[in-house]
Amino acid sequence: MDPKAQPFVIGGGGQAAGAAPAPERPWCLGRSGRRRLCIGAALVLALATGAILAGVLTKVVADRQQSEVPAEAAQAAAAPGSPAGGAAATSPSEGGNSTEAGAENKEAFLYENQQVQEDSIYLPLSGGELLVGAQSGQGMPFVWAYPGPCRSLRQYSNISLDLSAASTGCRGAQCAINLRVSTPLPGTCTECPGPYPTVYLIPGFSCQPQYYKTWIERLASWGYAVITYDRPLGGLFQPTAETELSYFEAIMGWRNAANNTQYGGRWAGMFSNAPIGVAGHSMGGGLASIQAGVHPHEIAAAVLIDPVDFTSQSRLVARRFLARYIKPVLLFHAAVHCMDRNRCVPPQDHRPSAAEDAAWMAAGACRPDWWCCDWDDGKPGLESKTALDLDATDGPTGFLEFAPAGSWLARFGLAGHTSFLEPGSIVFGGIECPAALDNSYIIADSVALATAFYESRLRGDRSAEDLAFAWAASRPAAHLTMEHKGAAVAVA
Repeated sequence: MDPKAQPFVIGGGGQAAGAAPAPERPWCLGRSGRRRLCIGAALVLALATGAILAGVLTKVVADRQQSEVPAEAAQAAAAPGSPAGGAAATSPSEGGNSTEAGAENKEAFLYENQQVQEDSIYLPLSGGELLVGAQSGQGMPFVWAYPGPCRSLRQYSNISLDLSAASTGCRGAQCAINLRVSTPLPGTCTECPGPYPTVYLIPGFSCQPQYYKTWIERLASWGYAVITYDRPLGGLFQPTAETELSYFEAIMGWRNAANNTQYGGRWAGMFSNAPIGVAGHSMGGGLASIQAGVHPHEIAAAVLIDPVDFTSQSRLVARRFLARYIKPVLLFHAAVHCMDRNRCVPPQDHRPSAAEDAAWMAAGACRPDWWCCDWDDGKPGLESKTALDLDATDGPTGFLEFAPAGSWLARFGLAGHTSFLEPGSIVFGGIECPAALDNSYIIADSVALATAFYESRLRGDRSAEDLAFAWAASRPAAHLTMEHKGAAVAVA
């Protein structure tokens, strides 16, 4: 699609001779500068009003839910010796998740009383595809390139969390988020009966979970419980990085409380207590890096999808936290940063200079008309960073420098920054990033590698790494190349 804007022609003509003078127009309908100012003021007022209404609605809903908690449940949750009464969380050395669930067990009953939406999804077989079962995957080139054996999925949404009581420091609309949980449909997948390893997915800047539909469904089909969340106000409100980082402990606390089998419930016993996987795209990849560095014992596998070290309204340098995380990560790098709209020059992995343009033109090419999403400055090292300073951001090049030894590095030569999203996703304020290959191909291959990485790190499948690299080597080099950073390390 040609991203160039079409010229906007204003029709009209002069006022007819002798015609009555036109009535004076309102101030906001005058010159274009006035119109833009009025429109901006109206948008700010609408967002502020929405934030206030969302905060009021969240408080009303929370108060109503609090009044609906069964008395017996509340007493049991607060009883001494019960998890809500202060039982200690399992330590990381014991193989459990160290996020304390104690105080949230009472909250688990609140979530059971919500109008949680449950949707059943079936992933049909595509042409020529075999159903991957316990043994049918043998002899297939790369089983994770297909949906897994769990074709009937259950997706839970409308799980509302009010984080204001969790001391997260959030304010107003930042405190109300909706969780989405996707798992195999209970009782339908003997190959992956559960409990399921957790993958915590952090969307990119201004993105929503539906932009990662294939990622979520594919991972769930392989027996993973994928937890993600809607950003406040339908994604119109972008929380600060520090606020989004605080979501992690609150969401993991909810998961641990909901997973408690003592009181039952739709999620009881669904989640594995082992360390989890985390994944993040763009700014979400930067947040995932910080989470991995802050919670290294709780996070056993991190997938960074074309990460960007721009954390909203924050001075945090995300890639610095990878130095604290000693486990290998999977890093995806989209190599197309700029494309020539005139198609005179091949796609570039950087923003070409005027000298490069002149050299191409001297060689007979027409003048390039560049279309860029240049998130990666291509320079290693830690630049100084100020809040909201996009020029100080860095992409996969900077993260690669700090990635632990043994990390998987996958470079997609024909992918752009938004190639990992569902086709048609409108994000980043309407910005469309260039790419030389359809999103569906990039998504299919990247989620296949991510699944193999989680199988290796979360389930201890020692063959997954060798199979992933062998499969990547069979792909066209212009599309996908993979390497290790340093020597490969043994699966823990």
